Amino acid sequence: ASNHCAAGPKHVVAEIERLTAVIRFLNVPDEVQVSGPYGHAPGTARGKFIVDLMTKCWPLLDSISLHLKDFNSVEKLCRLHKYCLKICSAEAYKPLIENLRSHLVRNYKHSKQSPYLYAASNCVSVYGSDPSCAQLLTEMICELGQISFESLKSMEDLRNHPDVIEELFFLGDKMIQCCPQSFIPCPMFLPFLQCAAVGMKLDHRDANRGTLAFLDSVFSFGLTLHGNGNVNGNSG
Repeated sequence: ASNHCAAGPKHVVAEIERLTAVIRFLNVPDEVQVSGPYGHAPGTARGKFIVDLMTKCWPLLDSISLHLKDFNSVEKLCRLHKYCLKICSAEAYKPLIENLRSHLVRNYKHSKQSPYLYAASNCVSVYGSDPSCAQLLTEMICELGQISFESLKSMEDLRNHPDVIEELFFLGDKMIQCCPQSFIPCPMFLPFLQCAAVGMKLDHRDANRGTLAFLDSVFSFGLTLHGNGNVNGNSG
């Protein structure tokens, strides 16, 4: 890892882009027999290859990611994670989801770059319907929310970080859509709601898109509960 870091951020980004290209375009024949949790469905050999490759690369990615501080570099790294989640089946990539959660939270705390929030939304999109992942995803959004709100204490802070506002509330919106029963009762939900209300005062289209999407999902969920006669938020 030290050799990659010593070579400079441009070299690191080039290596990340090369790995992304391998993930996206390498064709692995499905005739290769795949055992274990991957099954034998079409594309599972490719999924197993990606999981094996990312498992081997993970320590290096964890190390070099701490040296990525600008938006474009972080975006390249999160693009890699996006394609891994997109190409692999949810079950195939599940052994790495805990590592990915820790990776995103740690790096977001270090850099405060919004692509990590976008990558977290991708995780919710893929695993939000899996009850066994609900707690992990809720802990992830609570950690990301706490980090964010520590830096968003005034209207000036909100104005200076519209991309963070946009992606943070798209993440909240995704959680309301996918696993509201685990997110809404948690202590971090109220700060999300309060910040969204304040964020509506921002004169920024993209930031407003995020807060509006979040608030719309919250109200829609509340109306659904009310229509079902369940005003306490207990889906059971």
